[in-house]
Amino acid sequence: MEIRRQHPRMGGKKMYYLLRDLAKELHTGRDKFFEILKESDLLVKKKVSVFANAQAPRHPAGSQGDVLPVTNH
Repeated sequence: MEIRRQHPRMGGKKMYYLLRDLAKELHTGRDKFFEILKESDLLVKKKVSVFANAQAPRHPAGSQGDVLPVTNH
């Protein structure tokens, strides 16, 4: 698909919206459109963030027997 080459990170919903006239001519609904994208390996691959787990605390407060400070604001 030419649109995938021009916009490699465009999502399937937006692509379906832009190509809805063509989809109607082919009598293709959204689910069938996504099935065609999947079979043609044209779905956008999800990116995995390297830092996704780096921001999460390794030991939540209290799990090591730590005493939490009590503050009143």
